[in-house]
Amino acid sequence: MRPPSRLGFAFVLTLCHGLKEHDFRKCKDTPFCSKHRAPPTHEWAVSSVSSAGGVLQALLLPPESWEQLPLRLTLSVLRTGAVRVHVDEDPELPLESLERADASVTKPAEWDDDMDGEWDAPQVALGRAVKSRFQPSHAFATADAATPSGNCEHQTPTPGDDRLRCSGFDGSVDVVEVRLRHAPLAVMVLDRDGAEVAVLNARGRLVFEPFRQARASESAESSAPEPHTFNSFTDPMTYGSSSVGLDIDFPLATHAYGLPERTVAHALPPTLGKEPYRLFNLDVFEYELDHPMTVYGSVPFLHAHGSHGSYGVLWLNPSETFVDIGCTETPPVGSEGSEGSDGAAGPVCSHWFSASGTIDAFIFSGPTPLEVTRQHAALTGVTPLPPLFALGYHQCRWNYRDEEDVSAVLAAFEEHALPFDVLWLDIEHTDSKKYFTWDSYKFPSPLRMQKELAHTGRKMVTIIDPHLKADDDYPVFKQATLIWQQTLPIPWAGGEDREGSPGTISTTHHAPHTAHHTPHITHHTSHTTHHAP
Repeated sequence: MRPPSRLGFAFVLTLCHGLKEHDFRKCKDTPFCSKHRAPPTHEWAVSSVSSAGGVLQALLLPPESWEQLPLRLTLSVLRTGAVRVHVDEDPELPLESLERADASVTKPAEWDDDMDGEWDAPQVALGRAVKSRFQPSHAFATADAATPSGNCEHQTPTPGDDRLRCSGFDGSVDVVEVRLRHAPLAVMVLDRDGAEVAVLNARGRLVFEPFRQARASESAESSAPEPHTFNSFTDPMTYGSSSVGLDIDFPLATHAYGLPERTVAHALPPTLGKEPYRLFNLDVFEYELDHPMTVYGSVPFLHAHGSHGSYGVLWLNPSETFVDIGCTETPPVGSEGSEGSDGAAGPVCSHWFSASGTIDAFIFSGPTPLEVTRQHAALTGVTPLPPLFALGYHQCRWNYRDEEDVSAVLAAFEEHALPFDVLWLDIEHTDSKKYFTWDSYKFPSPLRMQKELAHTGRKMVTIIDPHLKADDDYPVFKQATLIWQQTLPIPWAGGEDREGSPGTISTTHHAPHTAHHTPHITHHTSHTTHHAP
């Protein structure tokens, strides 16, 4: 038979190509991403610096702008030697000062006070007057993991230069100094020799957008935020854009690692002028190599390394996040390598921007990667030891048809003396995708099936995804609905039902919005993304 032509091979490869890039949002499809990548537009002024209990605080004042609010900067050095940089809206601002006339709506020229009544400008509520920012308060390994060191001294060697010098840590770091430069605003982390190991806002990328809620008057409507649509998904942007961002650079590092999971090189390539790294959990089972998109998980941790030591940053923000790596889009003439890429001369520059929340960054530094890992683990905890069987080979596919299919797979492995420790069943083993149930037709004897596996020393795992089928005859859904009503009375925007797989999540019966933030709930199966990707 004549061998297939090259054209035939190309056709087969085209059919096998699975990644549907148009289904996944990129920076150009995400308004806040494009906004943060634009050149900086203003500088922040530092005011009211104070220190107490090993914590340095300052008020950050924006330029004269009706829609920007003052921020509270908090700097502390933890007992482990890690540095915490936290930025949020100033909590001492009176609530009445956060409601202002909507400057984007002006009195019409044809308005006649005698005929139409006195002009009443529509209002805009900002920041805390709308709702508080979400902060992951239970994210640490222990209750005191983020406790500031008590052995710190506040120094002001010159006006406009405040320093927090701390000592007496565990591990290989003995002295850490944090410097707050007033103009232009920057935060530096220094080692015992005074070398800058990390610099924040050196490139003026600090952005903190307040919540914005339009409030109509009797005279006119306020200017409501524009909804954002991607493919068939629409975000109503009820409270406007509330993104935050900051640049974090490591002057002594030459390589950057981390931001898993993705398929790029171990040493992260630079992204300026290209697609940034996106941190957003997606169910991606079709992917390409050397592609910046996230594969399944997302961890907001970056590890930088160079001949002088190791450094790291944990960006504690659970909302959708983008990260740019690289200091300049075009390296200076005569420079070696490209910033942050494999074989680069450095430095390592990173730019983080998230859809909402606060800025809560933890900076780690030390002579070795081990020291960075020690400081990081002290915050988030160490990886627990898995059960022994979890370390073996796991056999899984979507999906084994029935019990006979499972028995045939087991028999084939036995026949060929191939080792495996665990067999997985995907969601099709359930009764109409109702988790914690079995399809009685395809899997009539699940106990017998599991005993058959156990007889050979193997175990079975049944997949359960983080959603429930909305069926009032399904006891698990009924119980979950009751718990939701009692503990989390938050409706979806508009109060409509939410469609997903395997069914509908009903929310029309929930109480009015009373909590600080609306949780992001994802509906997906193991192989299909059903939410706005």
